Amino acid sequence: MTQKEFEQCTGLQVSAEYFEEIHKAYMEAGDYVDKDTFCEEWKKNPENRIVQGMHNTIRVMNVKLDVATERIKEQEQLESGLVDFLLERAQKFGDEELLIKAIELVGHAEVIRRKLVADMPLWERDREYIKKNLK
Repeated sequence: MTQKEFEQCTGLQVSAEYFEEIHKAYMEAGDYVDKDTFCEEWKKNPENRIVQGMHNTIRVMNVKLDVATERIKEQEQLESGLVDFLLERAQKFGDEELLIKAIELVGHAEVIRRKLVADMPLWERDREYIKKNLK
């Protein structure tokens, strides 16, 4: 939404600096509030503490979401390394339990894909899975 659109919709004249704050609040509302609804609510009470509180809450939640997203990426990398480690050890020691743990983590199809990429031999359990799931 542009400043001109906001001013036309609300009938309010605002400075460019104040509109920046308004626009931040509007953008942080995301898909939950359309332009007309936002303007209507702002027009009712431009200094609305609830709107300001929601704006601040959204800002804090976005920071928390960014942190959580980063942690998820780190966990996915850790999990990926763990699966590769399990597959290497399963292969080295012929330990089917390690293979099963890798399958539990990422699924059998992904385990087979990783084995093929790493040029590891497929086990009977892998061949049975391929026969059962390829159509």
